[in-house]
Amino acid sequence: MDMSEPPKSQRSPKAMLQRLEKTDAELHRILGGVRNRSAWDDTFVDALCEPAETFTFGGVFAHIMTFNAHRRLMALDALPAGRPNRRFRRSHGE
Repeated sequence: MDMSEPPKSQRSPKAMLQRLEKTDAELHRILGGVRNRSAWDDTFVDALCEPAETFTFGGVFAHIMTFNAHRRLMALDALPAGRPNRRFRRSHGE
């Protein structure tokens, strides 16, 4: 797996979206299989870690969900008027 930064020609929003869609489909395929087998407690070795580490599928899924929520809250806090729906309501007289 190549973890290096993509070349400049592949850094456009369109190219980034294509990579995200490909990665999202792969993640759904993997987690769908884990769900279908009820294999949340099964372990795997991440050889990309230095040194290699063992994780459970359930633990990784929980990490993804928690980190995603954290990043979304950070993004909301970065908006000048707070939450986007509040700004929308103010700008439309609601």
